[in-house]
Amino acid sequence: MKRTYIIRLIKIVSLVLVLAVILGLAQRYYMRDTTNNSIRLRGFELEDPHSLDVVVLGASEVYSDFSAVEFYKQTGVTSYPYAYAANPVTFWKYELREILKNQKPKVLLVETNGVVYGEDMLYKEASVRYLADNMECMPEKMELVSEYGTEDKLSYYFPIIKFHGEWQARDRMSNALTLAKMDLRGYSLLKGSFSHTAHKKAEAKHLDYDPEKKRELDPDAEKYLREFLADCQNSGIEHILFVRFPHQITGEKSVRAFERCNRAAEIIREYGFDYVDLDAFCKDAGIQKPEDFHNSDHLMMTGQKKFTDFLAKYLTDRFDLEPTRLSEKQEKEWKECCRYMDACFAYYEDYRKNPTEDDEYVIYEREKDIKEIEKYL
Repeated sequence: MKRTYIIRLIKIVSLVLVLAVILGLAQRYYMRDTTNNSIRLRGFELEDPHSLDVVVLGASEVYSDFSAVEFYKQTGVTSYPYAYAANPVTFWKYELREILKNQKPKVLLVETNGVVYGEDMLYKEASVRYLADNMECMPEKMELVSEYGTEDKLSYYFPIIKFHGEWQARDRMSNALTLAKMDLRGYSLLKGSFSHTAHKKAEAKHLDYDPEKKRELDPDAEKYLREFLADCQNSGIEHILFVRFPHQITGEKSVRAFERCNRAAEIIREYGFDYVDLDAFCKDAGIQKPEDFHNSDHLMMTGQKKFTDFLAKYLTDRFDLEPTRLSEKQEKEWKECCRYMDACFAYYEDYRKNPTEDDEYVIYEREKDIKEIEKYL
């Protein structure tokens, strides 16, 4: 009788363990947010400790306009975009801690568009999700969720609670496979790159505006910016530069964002940091408006390459950056990434000749795009 109970107990424990493993794998790779944002943040998590010399923090402008692989090709310096869609200044303090947990970059580049948001964007639930679902540090995650989470708190720790009903969502399997393969490989092939394949049809309006005019930030945005700047002062990072990436002025909203960036620049300088509007260097970078733009805020892949090449020289000259010292294994991995990025650009060029009807199509590190890119290796 005793032996029978032991056997039953072993079976029950085994079943519970199997179910736990299945559920764990499901929510790590499938029943969770599996967009380009998760893929990019997972890639950052996989980078070897203390292996990145440059980190670029920001929102969609960062991953649309900057290519870490192209930057490496031009300089031999390793970098990565710590960026996700609509990344507001609200959460930058948490992101800085996540960055410094495993990396000690020589340069932190901060794109300031997340400062110009209004209240509707500063506390956006999607932004909380993007960050919380990809945070390693549990105390930081608990603080973030406790203060800003608006849904079932358990769902931030167990995403399967929120996403279990979306198992047939578009691209979910493709992106789940990408996450799993990245984990097995140990690094991201495209280092968070994201490329638009078509221009928006809306034409830019040519507005008269005062390039020196300043507009006050949302009060909460200013509060969070000042908190972040204080954290930057104590971060130990040698060089922190705040920048505005290329934009087009296409309407009153663009003008307001520009004027708020001017006000943000004033505050940034109060704390002893520099601010540079890199849009002023579009001509030097060879970026044409609107040809190299997808819309008012994001570059096409052609513009991304031009801007990254310019930024590579600009940052190298400004901060005397030298090629990153890598192990033989790390150097081999980065060279493999260069092969894939070259193939990605070739794929993009061919795609542009015969685009699909979907003018919102984008290329990033997901299974179906990698399969197309590999045809050009």
